[in-house]
Amino acid sequence: MRPIEKALATIQQTNISFPCQEDALEEAMDTYTTFYGVKLTDIKHSYGYVMINQYKIFLQSFKPKRPQATILLVHGYFDHTGSMSHLINFLTTNGYHVWSYDLTGHGLSDGDRISIDDFSYYQEVLVEISEKYVMNEYHPTYLVAHSTGAAISLNILTQQPHTFNKVVMLAPLVRSYAWHASIVGKKMIPPFIKHTKRYYRKNSSNKEYHSFVKQDPLQHHQLSLKWLNALFLWNQKVKVYAKSDQSVLIIQGDEDRTVDWRFNCAFIHQKLPESNIILVSGANHQLMNEHKQLRDQIFYLMKQYLEK
Repeated sequence: MRPIEKALATIQQTNISFPCQEDALEEAMDTYTTFYGVKLTDIKHSYGYVMINQYKIFLQSFKPKRPQATILLVHGYFDHTGSMSHLINFLTTNGYHVWSYDLTGHGLSDGDRISIDDFSYYQEVLVEISEKYVMNEYHPTYLVAHSTGAAISLNILTQQPHTFNKVVMLAPLVRSYAWHASIVGKKMIPPFIKHTKRYYRKNSSNKEYHSFVKQDPLQHHQLSLKWLNALFLWNQKVKVYAKSDQSVLIIQGDEDRTVDWRFNCAFIHQKLPESNIILVSGANHQLMNEHKQLRDQIFYLMKQYLEK
C-alpha cells in the first residue's frame, strides 16, 4: 500500500468531525496535501466530516492570515478537492479564504462511488455548506465551480440569486459532449449493467496531469449509469429554471470535448443574462489543470473579475 493510500484510509476510518481539533490526522493530512500539491505555508488548514442528510461530507478550509474575501469551490465529476490544488494555491496566495468539499460519492466523502440518484442531493449539500459555514464569514463571498459543480450551482443561482456576490463557472456542464449519441447509447445498454468503463479523454494539454490522474487513488475508472440518468433527469428540470440577474463569469476552453460547450454557454447565458463568457483558445475541459501558460491566463481572468 502506498503512503497516500494508507493516509486516505486513516482519514476515512478516523472519521473526525469538522473542524478537526486533534493531532490524530496530522501525519495523514500532511501526506494528503503533499501528494496533491496543496501548499499550506501561512495557511490555517481545517478539515473533517460534516453530516448532511445521510451522507458524511469531507469539508476543508484554507485560510490565509488576512483574507480579503471568501470563496467556495465546487469540483466536477470524478474529481475532489485535491484535484483543484493549483486553483486553491492561486486563490490563497492572492488572499482568499477557500472552502472546498468533496461531492457525495467523490473523494473522501460518503455515498455510492461517483453515483447519485438525483442532482438535488448535490444541491442540498451545496446549500447547507454555504449557509452553515461559508456565509458566516465577514467578507464578500464568491463561488467558483467547475463542470458538474457549475451545474449544481445553477439551482442556487436561479432560485436564490445573490447568495454569492460573484460567481465563476469553469467549463460548466449542462449537456455532455455528443449529447444525443449518449441518450441513444444509454437506451441500448441492458438494465442490469450499472457501470461502463471510463474512457480517459485528453481533457488537458498538461501531460503530467494525465499521468497523475491515472495514479490518483481517489479517482475512479468506471462511469456510473445511474449518474448519467440523473444528468438526463436534471436536464429536463433545468429547462424551467427562472432567469436571474446574478453576476457570473464563464470561462470556457474551445478545445473542450467533455461538455457540449457551445450549447451550454448559450443555455446558461439565457438563464443568466448578466453572465460574461470568455473563450480561451487552446484550452480543454480541465481548465485549472492545464499547462502553466494556459493556467496562468485562466487564473488571471478570474483574478480580474473577482477584484474589480
